[in-house]
Amino acid sequence: MLALLLAMTLACEVAAGDAVGYAAAVRPEAQASLGGGAMCTPAVGAAVSMQDRFRTGAGGRIDLVFRDGSAITIGPNSELTLDRFVFDREADRGELAVSVAKGVFRFIGGRISKTRPVRFRAPTAVIGIRGGMALLNVQAAEDRHAAGQGNGALSRMPAEATSVPSQARPRPEIPDITATFLYGIDLTVQTATGRQRMTRPGFSIATGRGGTPELPAPALQEALDDVARALQ
Repeated sequence: MLALLLAMTLACEVAAGDAVGYAAAVRPEAQASLGGGAMCTPAVGAAVSMQDRFRTGAGGRIDLVFRDGSAITIGPNSELTLDRFVFDREADRGELAVSVAKGVFRFIGGRISKTRPVRFRAPTAVIGIRGGMALLNVQAAEDRHAAGQGNGALSRMPAEATSVPSQARPRPEIPDITATFLYGIDLTVQTATGRQRMTRPGFSIATGRGGTPELPAPALQEALDDVARALQ
């Protein structure tokens, strides 16, 4: 038993020389494959490196902090892979890119995002964030059309909502992706069929089955509060 526990501990470690950041907080039901090791629960303070994979259950959360000061919170029922991190402290430039399969995420920009977009690669879109703070919800394929399911999808108020009685509005399908811009320089959503950009805080861009990003629209405060609670 001791040997097994030791092996699991070693599997969660990565050589300090390869570290690009660390796990600042870990809530139970969270696992990671660090340094190519097996999936296990990372310790608070565990170093993370490129190609590390993270996965959470319904009660899980992981906060990652990177060497440039960027931070990513991985919420419940989420999956993320750290694709690339490069940072030149003297030039104050670098690159940060992650892949997200599903889940809810919060990004807080560090020094990299001030000069270059940080990229979140989702199954159907690439989200670029410059500066500031953003929320991202990526629906798993089995949840995309199950109304009210998923990780607290960031519902948006359609542009025509103020002129259409609520009882007459059709029930919207759950978007594949919803990206919400909280503050900063800008946020873009790029798919195979289109691109949208927003600079106004509190607005969201969503993509549906067609894949084309919709025009930015106000995010509902209730939905933002739900996501904030999930990421606490």
